[in-house]
Amino acid sequence: MSGKVFRLALAGACFLVCAAAPRPGGVCLSVVQERHGNYRLEGAFQVQSTPQVVWSVLTDYAGIPHFVSGLQSSRIVSRDGGRVRLEQTSSAKFLFLARAFTVHLDVREHPPEKIDFADVSGKDFEVYEGSWFLEEKKGQLVVFYRLWAKPRFSVPAFLKGWFFKRDVTRMLEEVKSEILRRD
Repeated sequence: MSGKVFRLALAGACFLVCAAAPRPGGVCLSVVQERHGNYRLEGAFQVQSTPQVVWSVLTDYAGIPHFVSGLQSSRIVSRDGGRVRLEQTSSAKFLFLARAFTVHLDVREHPPEKIDFADVSGKDFEVYEGSWFLEEKKGQLVVFYRLWAKPRFSVPAFLKGWFFKRDVTRMLEEVKSEILRRD
């Protein structure tokens, strides 16, 4: 399946789900637990903005902790053209439990429509790779997010899926809010 056909199918599926059960901020997210503890997350939201504003939010690596509440720090380690090395620390909380996660991301920017990223440290995740991409549709931008992750920590599978759903939905809502704030 071509990338464009896949994105259209994903957008259609996400927005059918949103139409049936709207979420605050109009964010759609699917979390699927695959074999061997792998998780696939696919999300999307529509926003009336320009590609330049969306791109500036998605690439504001040092500023992300100011508008994404689960991200404690985001530091640019190096930059070489469209390739960026980031160190990010986030946390997840549940009742009295809290867990910090660190990723060292190799980011590849393909302006103005796609960002690919992958954790190269393998510290907290065996697999952590994904992408952001934009598509213009009838005067609106659709912002897609995709992540494949296999955590290294031991938590019951249903809790891992719940954490992913809660935290990534919140992150997408916060990114959308920041785009609207800057527009």
